[in-house]
Amino acid sequence: MTNYEKLYWLTRLDNIQGFVTTGLIISSVVLFMWYMGMFITCYDSEDIKRYSTNHSKYRLLSFWIAIIFSILLVFIPSKNDALLIIAGGKTMDYIQKDTSLSKIPYQTTSIISRYLDKELEELKEGK
Repeated sequence: MTNYEKLYWLTRLDNIQGFVTTGLIISSVVLFMWYMGMFITCYDSEDIKRYSTNHSKYRLLSFWIAIIFSILLVFIPSKNDALLIIAGGKTMDYIQKDTSLSKIPYQTTSIISRYLDKELEELKEGK
């Protein structure tokens, strides 16, 4: 995958996530309306059976769309999350490959130790 393709898909992630969220909301509203319609129009068990046979395809379709879109919503990262994943992965790969970076903590510690030793000597001489 080229860098252009990666950038393209990074810019599309928020739109894909918005589409999935919209699908989830619409399917939830359809399910809610289906049950509201059943409660409003049905007075006995015979009416409920008739209503279910006539309109059950909407309920079933909305239910599965809500389940699928909910799962997709969990696994589709936002654009910022995807940038963090890609940049963090590249950085970690670079750090693992570059052996000179492992010397930095030791060098930093030795510099700080020398500075503190020098300051302590100056304090001792000053007293």
